[in-house]
Amino acid sequence: VEDELVLIMMRRRPFGSFTDKAKCDREVNKAIEAYERKDYEQALEYLVVANKFNQEDVEVILYLSVIHYMNLENYEQAAHYFELLPMDQLNDDLLLAFADCLHELGDYEGSIDVLESFEFHDEEDMERTTLLARNHLEKRNYELAEEIFKATVGRKRKMTPYLIDAKYWMGVMYLRVGDYESAKKYLMPVYLEDSDYEDIGVKIEEVAMNGKETD
Repeated sequence: VEDELVLIMMRRRPFGSFTDKAKCDREVNKAIEAYERKDYEQALEYLVVANKFNQEDVEVILYLSVIHYMNLENYEQAAHYFELLPMDQLNDDLLLAFADCLHELGDYEGSIDVLESFEFHDEEDMERTTLLARNHLEKRNYELAEEIFKATVGRKRKMTPYLIDAKYWMGVMYLRVGDYESAKKYLMPVYLEDSDYEDIGVKIEEVAMNGKETD
């Protein structure tokens, strides 16, 4: 998503001094400069003003949504701006970001709808399907979540960041349903790869404690 913002956030050449479009363009340029300084709060302030001058400017709304999502982790505001955009203005990376916002806000059905509207045609699709499975997990659709997780993980062995995340959440799913052997099967490779991943240490301890109880 950060790459997307860099690509779309281009400096503008304001024409005229007093038109609302020219005022909007000048605020966008200020926002870009602030963003490049990593002053995201300041960039946001300029973009809010730009949006007031030209509420039909799709790029400004897109900048607002991405900055809230990526740099401020304000999922509610990010989702608000994403929802103002025509869906055809969102490429697959931005759709994934929108779906993630909805998931974080507990709108699992809305997140599922977005995730089912597209797919990646490479390994990155694991990120989409893992989030899709997590939505079903939160809705307690355990059988469907398991089916999606298994298709996502498949027989892949190289522990890429996508596979680590998928195995972690698959392990979490089995913990929730009390299948500690299966939880261990998927959590241990994550722990061995990265013992600091999320709260993997706590999950492994939970598996160990409950495993003893069932011996």
